[in-house]
Amino acid sequence: MPSVLVLGARGMVGVGLIPALLAAGVTVHARSRASAVSPAWRDLRRLHWNEPVSAVDAVLGLGPLHLTRNALGALEGVPRVLSLSTLSTPALARSRIAAHRQAAAAIEAEEQQLRDVHQAIILRVASVYGSTADRTVAPLLRFARRRGFLPCPTGALGTRQPLHRDDLCGALLAWVRGEVSTVAGTYALGGAERLSVPDWFERCAQQAGVPTRGVPAALWRSLRWLADRAPRGAALAEKLHRFDWHIDTREHVPWPIGAMSMRGFTPRLDEALP
Repeated sequence: MPSVLVLGARGMVGVGLIPALLAAGVTVHARSRASAVSPAWRDLRRLHWNEPVSAVDAVLGLGPLHLTRNALGALEGVPRVLSLSTLSTPALARSRIAAHRQAAAAIEAEEQQLRDVHQAIILRVASVYGSTADRTVAPLLRFARRRGFLPCPTGALGTRQPLHRDDLCGALLAWVRGEVSTVAGTYALGGAERLSVPDWFERCAQQAGVPTRGVPAALWRSLRWLADRAPRGAALAEKLHRFDWHIDTREHVPWPIGAMSMRGFTPRLDEALP
């Protein structure tokens, strides 16, 4: 069985992926800025936590792209490389917020270096859900359960194509085991269901068992317009621009999973968000 170096192992995806890799007989070298092993992994064999490693068959980058690049520089041989990125990069590049455009440029530069120098696969993923640690659904559920309602930006133009963590982990496991044949390049991976942002908020509210309260997206845009012109409104305008960008960003992966050929892999359809 192959050996794999997993970077960003204590993140949301890593916590779900590590047990699946070990159960499949893969030898896992896991690295994370977190010093402690997850309590769920203490009795798992073939797990090497934050130990030096010189050679592996494959590298999975689940964290920032530059950390993947740095780790590859210290390895011998030419392992297969797959690194996660974000499907929001094109939207960031078009954003009116300078920090967004700078972030997109940095992401694209790191992606290109990984592709050109290490023949890496860059997998841009949509909004990942399925864990209390996710940054898409979990914050909305926490707010809804704490406040007893969820504000819903009616009239928002954005879309979400949420991808369940278990589906993403299944795709990564298939790649590690050599069941996916894909050349170096950038690919997109999203869920099977595409929701408008208002529908996404409504789905989250249903899961939390609370009602929604509609807040017209036009109201946020009007506040942003006023803040842009106020003498001391720069900080508020920045926050409103970020929120406006968030609710109007469109995630889209051509049905069912974009350009990446995943034999036997189909994202789950019509499953309630957790």
